[in-house]
Amino acid sequence: MERLFRETRRHFDRLSGQHQYKRKARRELLKQLKAKIDALPQAVIAEGNAGIEPLLERLKAVARRELAYLRAVGDLPMDYPTVQDVVDEAVAAARVSWVSGRDEDAVYRQLLKNLFKAIDREVAASRVYQESVPLDAPAPADAMQQAESMVEEEIYEYYQPDEELSLADVLPAEGFDPEASEPSQAEIDAASEQAFAFEVLKDLPIGWRRSLLLAELDAMNAAAIAEILDITEERAQQWVMQANAFVYARLTDAGIVGMETGRVSVSAVLRALR
Repeated sequence: MERLFRETRRHFDRLSGQHQYKRKARRELLKQLKAKIDALPQAVIAEGNAGIEPLLERLKAVARRELAYLRAVGDLPMDYPTVQDVVDEAVAAARVSWVSGRDEDAVYRQLLKNLFKAIDREVAASRVYQESVPLDAPAPADAMQQAESMVEEEIYEYYQPDEELSLADVLPAEGFDPEASEPSQAEIDAASEQAFAFEVLKDLPIGWRRSLLLAELDAMNAAAIAEILDITEERAQQWVMQANAFVYARLTDAGIVGMETGRVSVSAVLRALR
């Protein structure tokens, strides 16, 4: 009975403080990595810092992009991990395994590889508890309100579209700047296309999406993608082709791309998502 009581209490403690457990585990991991870094020669530490520092903004951009997609599909919670969390872990791992003489591209590929591994660990950890509800979690949103929001019925409960209705009428008050000029139709169309492209990419398998974005946004070849994602070069080529075909088909159906319509290319749409 005492053993069962201890196990039950430990289980409920874990449910009520999942974020604290995860943050504690991350701090322990970073502490271990820091100890390994401190054991390296000072010349190696200085060289590693100098080689990694110029690449941090590019790395943060990729981390921000990847976390956005994973949160959009529900693989990660909205508040954890942060961009800085996964970047710190990727940088620390790169500093531990620093090899002198590598060029900037090789360092960047290693950072990306570490970044994706750090994010994948968080995804795996979140999936373990995806059916558990933390005891301190807020109450779920009202199902009827969610349904209305999905079909935008709430807008039409208060606004009846007519010739005088403008974009400002349906924007939340905090997001409307009365001094700003009304966006042009081209700007509205571009924003809609980007939003649709984001939804399309969100539906891709993780490996396909990473391969496509690395190829299109980071201009990497199949060999570099294979190194980063720890797969064969043949599979990297296959993932890029499959992802590109899927995205092209969806964007073509929506009239966003296509030679017959004279619209922009898939690459141009993806670059707009930077």
